[in-house]
Amino acid sequence: MKKIQFIFFAVLTLLFVACQSESNSGGSASLSLSGNSEIVSSEGGNVSITVTWSHCKWNLSYNGEMISSVSPTVGGNTSSSGNTNLTVAIAANTGKERTATITVKEIDGTLSKTITLTQEAAEEKEDTPTVTTGDVTVKVNSSTKYQEIDGFGCMNGWGTYSLWGESDCDTMFGDLGMSIMRIRIPTDTDSWSAIASKCKYAYDKYGIKILATPWTMPAEWKNTNDLNASGSDGTVSYLLSEHYEDYANYLESFAKFMADNGAPLYAISIQNEPDWKASYEGCIWTAKQMKEFLSNYGHLITSAKVMTGESLNFTYSFYTPSLNDETACANIDIVGGHLYGSTPYQFTLAEEKGKPVWMTEKLFNESWGDNGSGTESAHWKETMEMLEEMDATMQVGWNAYIWWWGKRYYSFVGDGEGSTTDGEVLKRGHAFGQFSRYIDAGDVRIDATSTSEDVLATAYETTNGIVTVLINTSSSSKTVSIDFGKDASGATATVTSINKNHATLDVTISGTMATIALPANSVSTIVE
Repeated sequence: MKKIQFIFFAVLTLLFVACQSESNSGGSASLSLSGNSEIVSSEGGNVSITVTWSHCKWNLSYNGEMISSVSPTVGGNTSSSGNTNLTVAIAANTGKERTATITVKEIDGTLSKTITLTQEAAEEKEDTPTVTTGDVTVKVNSSTKYQEIDGFGCMNGWGTYSLWGESDCDTMFGDLGMSIMRIRIPTDTDSWSAIASKCKYAYDKYGIKILATPWTMPAEWKNTNDLNASGSDGTVSYLLSEHYEDYANYLESFAKFMADNGAPLYAISIQNEPDWKASYEGCIWTAKQMKEFLSNYGHLITSAKVMTGESLNFTYSFYTPSLNDETACANIDIVGGHLYGSTPYQFTLAEEKGKPVWMTEKLFNESWGDNGSGTESAHWKETMEMLEEMDATMQVGWNAYIWWWGKRYYSFVGDGEGSTTDGEVLKRGHAFGQFSRYIDAGDVRIDATSTSEDVLATAYETTNGIVTVLINTSSSSKTVSIDFGKDASGATATVTSINKNHATLDVTISGTMATIALPANSVSTIVE
């Protein structure tokens, strides 16, 4: 009897344990896999796969090089059911069609499910060339625009001395493509006719901008009764305030004379280097005096745009009082200055007031002796300094760059001295022409970035296409690829260096890239 009771209770115990186990599991285990599509694009990306599970825990594995990763890799629960979304990262395919498998398997059981993904073969693009790049890449972005360019130019002689003939004008404005002529206003009114006749030819034929600059006003209007800015005794000359109106009328009379004689001025300056105590013709102005003159009498000058006095060092504090004075500022059309002993930087106040900024005079000629002697390498080094400064003025948002005398043995066109031939374009002229030949008044600077500090780059939107000027400041050659962001098949290039004068450069086209080899210490222009 005791044996039967033991067997009975043992059976009950087994039944209880079985029932308890069935209660814990809540049902039978199951697994399945599904996806939105089992065909994957050749471009790759993320694919979603769903694991539907019930009353089991699972993990997964995968094979095939097309799968970069899968997340998560474990999941499930023995006491419930659910769906787990898998994110499958697929690498881009560069070859033939390929496959990969994903397998989920019950951790404590035998259930297992597999799904196979197929990735399309890479598309063949026979018309797309392989893009090759050089040591340096320059990216041009025409959607980012900066300042409008007013032009590039130089000074025409000194009063009636050494004024250009018609052939010189053809060289400056035709061959070299300059668009600004700067002239001096002589106090001798009898010489005005000679100046007007010389300027008229260039204006009629090339439509240039003429900037007139006074070195001094008549001596009798100054405190020293002297044309010079300073005397041997250290005294400085300035315009007497009772003659401010006379001086404004004097400037207007010159502007009107030029217009009446067929050579209208684009702009007229108030003073050449008002902050330089020159021993030659000149006049000293303080910033306050300039503001008072412009405020009270600037409006009397109506036959040309009014330019501020042209500070020797482009000292911004000299212009600040005038720009901050409402009336004086209204009478200013252009802010002009020189870059002797200074470097260009953004003139924020002038920009805020809507005033174009012109660099109106600079000269590098220390490598030449009094008789025009000096080494070719020293001359070219100075020319490179000029080019770097031109690039800098454009980079900081200035609108014009004007050189000193255009016709001189150390300048753009030979004058017969210093072993030059009268009228020939000199190397410095060819270098300057890499800007002036291609960039006209009204063109707009656009964004251009270089991956190397050795290669300076500016770009311009012109009527002839996108113009990019590259200056290789390195002593070694550089292979540069310019990315125009569009088909570059029409790109052409020229270069000036110590060994080349506006010579054609070979261009290799590859999609949106135009690749050229820049000689050491050179300037090149690419037109697309």
